[in-house]
Amino acid sequence: MVVDHYGNVFTNETEMCKHYNISRGTYKSRRHLKWSMRDSLETPVKAKSTPVKDHMGNVYDSKIEMCKHYGIGQDTYSRRINAGWNVEDALKTQVSSNTIEYRGKSYSNLKELCDLEGVNYNDITSRISRGMTLDEAFGFKSKRLTCDHTGKEFKSANEMCRYYNIENTLYFSRIRMGWSKEKALTTQGYIQDHLGNKFKSQKEMLERYNISREIFLSRKKKGWSLEKCLTHVKSPLEDHLGNEFDSEAQMCRHWNVDYKLFCSRKAGGWSIKRALTEKAREDSVKDHLGVEYSSIQEMLDYYKLNRSTYETRKRKGWNLEECLRGRESYVEDHLGNKFENYIKLCEHYNINYGTFVGRRGTDTGAGILYWMFGDSVYGVGKVFENKSGIKARVVEKVENNSNYNIIIEFEDGTIDKVAYYLLKKRTFKHPLEFENIKSNIYGTMKAVDEGYYDDINKKLYYVCECEKCGYRNAYTIDQMKQHRCNINN
Repeated sequence: MVVDHYGNVFTNETEMCKHYNISRGTYKSRRHLKWSMRDSLETPVKAKSTPVKDHMGNVYDSKIEMCKHYGIGQDTYSRRINAGWNVEDALKTQVSSNTIEYRGKSYSNLKELCDLEGVNYNDITSRISRGMTLDEAFGFKSKRLTCDHTGKEFKSANEMCRYYNIENTLYFSRIRMGWSKEKALTTQGYIQDHLGNKFKSQKEMLERYNISREIFLSRKKKGWSLEKCLTHVKSPLEDHLGNEFDSEAQMCRHWNVDYKLFCSRKAGGWSIKRALTEKAREDSVKDHLGVEYSSIQEMLDYYKLNRSTYETRKRKGWNLEECLRGRESYVEDHLGNKFENYIKLCEHYNINYGTFVGRRGTDTGAGILYWMFGDSVYGVGKVFENKSGIKARVVEKVENNSNYNIIIEFEDGTIDKVAYYLLKKRTFKHPLEFENIKSNIYGTMKAVDEGYYDDINKKLYYVCECEKCGYRNAYTIDQMKQHRCNINN
């Protein structure tokens, strides 16, 4: 149930938003932005498009409609306005044809011209967008081009080095040593190994020694000498039987030993033979019954439990029995008694399970459990005091169509029937108090019956009726005063 700012009651928010002709999404969005309920419901939604005028004062519903009338695209119009054009020029200047003139010849479009000139279309459009003319765009020379000592242009330094048949690494090395560009390109160089053998390039030298460039550079980075970089051969790894392996990992795979375990044993001072041949041993374990197993895995296999579940339960702090067998699920009543499930609980208290579920749906708190299962709270003889200081004693509990009512007696002997939650909230009233409220007319509204206490708004609502229009709803006293009749008298 939802109450709006006028006190009108609706089944849900969707019904309330439909009443005010607004979508629920807009309502929720406005409430999220801290709008009041009144503003959220009554503020009209703005139109998606605003009217616009052209240069002659003609009004159009939207910019799209105006541009369509003048036969021009909206994007073109927006670009012109952003570039500083006035509205008349932006609307009336027609888009020119794609035909372009270059050096006395006509081309259907710029792409055709670029293809015939052998230049990149994207480069030309980029240059034109930077403010170049067509002649400047086609005559532009990229600053990225590299020239040799004769002025010949190359796309890159690597292309220039390939043209002069020289390694780019050798070229850059010579430039860093202060050589001129001509000398660096034209001097036919060579590379020497540690024996004085000459090679045209580093690649040729590495091929001679059957070593990859990555390994060679890695060794140079470590500070190895040229001889060691070229000639070092990794000695084969041997086990205790003399078998050779390329690596320790390969040797461990051969002996079916975990590589990390092998490294741990080596660090502990074990011999190669012992580190490879001694099998990993897992200490025996016992379950909660004292039965011994050779390993944890054997124990888990017996209980049909996987390792990850066992470890998760251990991290949660479960004891060994709970880790292996799991925890028993149960439900408790208001006295702390444990039952296998809610059905067993209902059988114990001799109550239908469906009735129990229905009652739980009306109040999921402890109060309804006390109502159903005992007199710990609302038992006969219990005394309650309302917020006005008036005391009442429980005389009898009555159940009628899932309404849980309690007969109470006030100190002056007055008997009244109230809902149990009014006792719980201490909002029950003496009949004389309610008669005083009923005798007053707030505006045109008058209380005709007790209502309910709203836990969310922390307010007490009364069933009220308008004496003029007959409108009947649940209101607080303040809302009664604000009521406006639905008819004119």
